[in-house]
Amino acid sequence: MSPSADAERYRGAITTAVRALVAGDLPGAYAATSSIAGEIWPGGVLAAKRVREASLTPGASPPARPNSTEYVRLKARAYVRDRAQCRYCGQRLIPTAILVALHSKYPSEVPYNTRFRRGSIHSAFWLLGTEADHVHAGSRGGRWDSFDNLATACVVCNTAKGDADLEDLDGWTLRDPADQEWDGLIPLYRPLWQQVGRPTSDGGGHKSWLPALEAARAADHLE
Repeated sequence: MSPSADAERYRGAITTAVRALVAGDLPGAYAATSSIAGEIWPGGVLAAKRVREASLTPGASPPARPNSTEYVRLKARAYVRDRAQCRYCGQRLIPTAILVALHSKYPSEVPYNTRFRRGSIHSAFWLLGTEADHVHAGSRGGRWDSFDNLATACVVCNTAKGDADLEDLDGWTLRDPADQEWDGLIPLYRPLWQQVGRPTSDGGGHKSWLPALEAARAADHLE
């Protein structure tokens, strides 16, 4: 299967598992999770093909980074604005913190490693997990604290793009979210977290991500 086909399969199984857990259907959740159990990411992402190399403007200073709390809020706003879809490949994603919450319930079926170590993490984290990519890389003068400079990306696209700008890459564009109904399972995040025992030390950063994603979603509904 192609990575996109695997991503759709993982997304379907994880969506079923999360909804089942929230409904208290443990057999259903386990069956869905077991259908993708142990599919470990083999490692390796090819860097995107560059059509030019660029560097920082001479004399430019690296921009200041926001504090960790504000950065989580900015990323959460980007995920909600982008309907949890990769702005580069178009894949419908699930915020990584939600995937980690599922891992807390099924650590063997959906293994996770905070460093994304090869051989130690389920492929779903690479294909469905979210990153907030800096469209204009911070290492090249892009604003770290600019909401408009953030784009939701899957981990694969974020890794392949690296610190390049889009004009440096062959065939890369910034897409608008195609599926306005996809919500990344964000409305189910809190009930899922509660159902799996309110974990705080699983590497998901739930104390930061839960309020940030809920606030971002509430603000989006007011616009």
